[in-house]
Amino acid sequence: MTASFYADVRALPKMFMMFMMFMLALLAVQDGQATELEITGSPLQIFASENLAMRVLRLEDHFDTLNNVFTGQIIAERQYFSTYNTFIRRTLSGSTTVSGPGNYTPSPNEHVLVNVSGIGTTGTITSRVTTADGISITQVVSYVEGQQVYQHTWTVTNASNSTFTGVALRYGGDSFFYFSDLANGFFDPALGMVFCRNDKVPGLMGMFGAASTPATHHFEDGFSANGTQLQSTGDLPDTVNPAFID
Repeated sequence: MTASFYADVRALPKMFMMFMMFMLALLAVQDGQATELEITGSPLQIFASENLAMRVLRLEDHFDTLNNVFTGQIIAERQYFSTYNTFIRRTLSGSTTVSGPGNYTPSPNEHVLVNVSGIGTTGTITSRVTTADGISITQVVSYVEGQQVYQHTWTVTNASNSTFTGVALRYGGDSFFYFSDLANGFFDPALGMVFCRNDKVPGLMGMFGAASTPATHHFEDGFSANGTQLQSTGDLPDTVNPAFID
């Protein structure tokens, strides 16, 4: 099983500086009031909320963890233990802040679904939010029916009259890889990919930036440690934890 994530970040003219940062197994912050749209694909089913929150299911042979056997029943299994979210860090007048789903103002009229309609067709969910200080984030999630991967595109625009520095877009959540909330962390420097593996099952689950917009920093570790890093004001430390952890 392969489940990789691509990302494409574009900085528009008023953006002073943009860095791309990724994490796996991060603290999830959820907003129960956000409206969710679904790309009803196969084998991936992708959900995105108007506050940019994400979750993914995969159609696969259900594994009975109690009896340690595959049942032959194909159902949609979660690939994230909880919701993945987008956060943005920036500095203004010497003060650094980090905003996430709970701080965004969604644009419901710009939360739009184009669903898949057969093998090879592309489904998209477009969403846009703004921060209190005038930063706009547009997220487009794209999925080609039949593939094991999907693509994220973020466009960050400074819609204010202020100049921000140290801007960093971060994306992550708590991974759930092939019926298990435990896995080992790795980093592939050639692809700039953070990924996890579980020796009990084939394949890997990971994410990396597009060639034109590679991730500047990365981090992978246990649930609590990554939650702290996701919302930190400093840069990610470019480390992974090879231990078999949650």
